[in-house]
Amino acid sequence: MPFLVDSVSAAIDRHGLTIHMTVHPLLRVHRDSRGKLQRIVGINDEGGQIESLVRFVVDRESDKNQLNVLEHEISKILFDVRASVRDWRKMRDKMLEAASSLNAGPTGADAAVRMETDALLQWMADDHFTFLGYREYRLRKRGEKLFLGPVKGSGLGVLSIDERGGRVVELSKEMQRVTQSKDWLIITKANSRATVHRHSYLDYVGIKIFDRSGKAIGEKRFIGLFTSVAYSESPRNIPLLRLKVQRVLEAGQIDPSGHRGKALLHILDSFPRDELFQSSIKDLVRTTTGILNLQDRRRIKFFLRRDTFRRFFSCIVYVPREKYTTAIRRVIEQILLEEFDGLAVDSSVQIVDSPLARLHTIV
Repeated sequence: MPFLVDSVSAAIDRHGLTIHMTVHPLLRVHRDSRGKLQRIVGINDEGGQIESLVRFVVDRESDKNQLNVLEHEISKILFDVRASVRDWRKMRDKMLEAASSLNAGPTGADAAVRMETDALLQWMADDHFTFLGYREYRLRKRGEKLFLGPVKGSGLGVLSIDERGGRVVELSKEMQRVTQSKDWLIITKANSRATVHRHSYLDYVGIKIFDRSGKAIGEKRFIGLFTSVAYSESPRNIPLLRLKVQRVLEAGQIDPSGHRGKALLHILDSFPRDELFQSSIKDLVRTTTGILNLQDRRRIKFFLRRDTFRRFFSCIVYVPREKYTTAIRRVIEQILLEEFDGLAVDSSVQIVDSPLARLHTIV
């Protein structure tokens, strides 16, 4: 199974233990019917089964309670890895199936967006997305209230356990507004971190299900992580993102071959990838035009976007490079945390050949 070493490493790191050495050979072993080890043979021999043995040398920890907590977490992570790997192909097939169902949709929907959404889902299925969980949900109305509930038995991967994200949720006004939009796709961050592969906030990809009249009746939900290729590839080569780039240029009536157009394309190419996936065209036009008008002037500039479901704020802060330090980052994070009454912050920094450093903070 892939992801064993990095998933367990991340768990150990979360407990504040330094890993001094990692050894992870593959061994071919023979076991009896009870699973008791009988012998180890050559990796290329016949019979037996190949097993992964992983040994971590970490800081000494003598607190039995801490060791029990760590053991419990590692057991949970190994279950999640097993479930994700077991159902990977089924989840990939579900995404391809969702792509083929995009012909059904609301009247007046943007045909170009439909085509690009179809292409994006196929691109994600082509090893650009690490599938960790899938479940189908249905909308139900009770009086004036709208509820989203899981379809029993539809869960795969880490969502195959009904207790995980399996409760019925009453839709807030923001959620109802998203339901009523004509977009097929919802891409955002989940409010929980991945236990498999890397300890990042999970990417949430929701594909709406429409009835014959074009009314949204449910959602096919995937959780996982975009692969490193998705972050390193030019957005002009990624379906849907390339359409967003084109429409940002059109909205500003900017010639891509001119000086201003080239500057804007550079901003979009180096823009935080999650922001490109999650932002609307309107958000992107507002933010990237503001960055373009900044024109490398040595001044602090702040851009803000609120998550579709109103769970987090995405903050982009430009700081003169010669003034940027780790201490400055911590001060900015603390200000944002207090002003938004936040629970936690997650930051990334870009310092390149520019007079300005860029801090991207999620609150």
